[in-house]
Amino acid sequence: MSVIEAPADIAAPGSTVFTDPAPEAPLPEAPVETVDAAPADRPRRIRSFAGRDWLELLLSALSGLTATMLLFSVMDWDGYVGAFLFWLLCFLTVYRCVVGSTQGGIVATDRVMTVLVVLGGLLCVATLSWLVIFVFVKGIGLLNFEFFTNDMADVGPLDSGGGAYHAIIGTLEQVGAATLVAVPAAIITFFISQRLLSS
Repeated sequence: MSVIEAPADIAAPGSTVFTDPAPEAPLPEAPVETVDAAPADRPRRIRSFAGRDWLELLLSALSGLTATMLLFSVMDWDGYVGAFLFWLLCFLTVYRCVVGSTQGGIVATDRVMTVLVVLGGLLCVATLSWLVIFVFVKGIGLLNFEFFTNDMADVGPLDSGGGAYHAIIGTLEQVGAATLVAVPAAIITFFISQRLLSS
C-alpha cells in the first residue's frame, strides 16, 4: 500500500489516504524452447562386410592354419580330420578375439556363427557332390537299357547283375501316394482360408 496526500476537497489538509497499489503490468511470457524429439532407435546393421572384415577373416584363418601346422609338426601327429577340427577351433578363437576387439562382442558372435553356418553348408554341399561324382564315375560304365528294365528279384547279395526297375516303380508309388494326400489337403486349406478371410 502507498501513502499519498488526499486532495483538499476530499480530506482535511495534511491527512493521508491509504490506497491499493496500481496493478502491475503483466510480465511478458518467456519464449518456450522447442526440443526436437529424440531420433527413433534404429537397429544396428552388423551384416555389412567391408574390406577390413575380409582381411580379419583371412588373417584369422591363416593364424589358425599356422598354429595347427606348428602343433602337428611338433607333436608328430597326423590325420586330416583332427587337423581340420583343431584348425577350426584355433581359427574361430582368433577370429572371435580380433572382431571382438575392433567391433564389439555382438558383431563378433554374429561373425563366428556366420562362419559356422557357411562352413556347415559347404560341408553338406561337398559331401553330396562327392557322393554324386563317386556314384557317377563308378557306375557310368554299367548304365545300359537292361539296368532300367531289370529288377533285383532273382539277384542275391553276392550276385552281380540286376537293375533299378523296382526302385523306379517304388519312387513313383511314393510320389503318387504323397500327391494323393497333399494336393486335396492343400486345396481344402486354400478354400477354407479364403472363406475365413472374406468373412
